[in-house]
Amino acid sequence: MKLAVAKEQSQLPKDVASAILIQDTDIFFRSRDIREVINEVEEEVYKYPHVPLVVIHGSHISGAGPEVAQKGEHRYTRRSVDEMYTEDNLLFVNRYSPTKLSANLHRRLR
Repeated sequence: MKLAVAKEQSQLPKDVASAILIQDTDIFFRSRDIREVINEVEEEVYKYPHVPLVVIHGSHISGAGPEVAQKGEHRYTRRSVDEMYTEDNLLFVNRYSPTKLSANLHRRLR
């Protein structure tokens, strides 16, 4: 995932704040502890001040129940859309970006 963040940010202009959305379901299956994923990926996100927000999204067929994990401003959520469909979202907020996310945007992302 760190390589995906590095690749995606390299395609963005450095003088404009940009968000990155990566669709990847595997990351949520390969890790036993989502906090470990957060620890690994956040260091890569922090390298790019022109990227104030990175979202990793995945969806799959599963009966898994809801889950929430947070580290600082980073947040992981798993929610059931219906009995068989589940969505995972991992949000990284870059604290080193000069562009800060509004309180309204924070609320909408939760």
